[in-house]
Amino acid sequence: WPALLTANSANDCVELEDVQALLSLCESGGHRLPVISMVVARGLSDTVVDCLIESSLPHARLLALQALQDRLFKQRDEPPEKLRKLRADPCHIVRVAAQH
Repeated sequence: WPALLTANSANDCVELEDVQALLSLCESGGHRLPVISMVVARGLSDTVVDCLIESSLPHARLLALQALQDRLFKQRDEPPEKLRKLRADPCHIVRVAAQH
């Protein structure tokens, strides 16, 4: 999985289908999401971040949060709706992380 979640060149990106398959495997089999580096998280597309936000895995939602916060830090804009959604997350850890 780490190879599928790493862009190999400037033109490559993490594929939504790969993320969906990984999340499905983890959610249905009770597996933990593999560690995904912040370098990879920063390059995730909006559709991949949306997919992570909708996951039932708190770790996936935390990864989406990290990607969003990195973008916000660079843009210094108003928090997007995606971040506001994570601030109301049912997982306490995700909710607290989103508020800071």
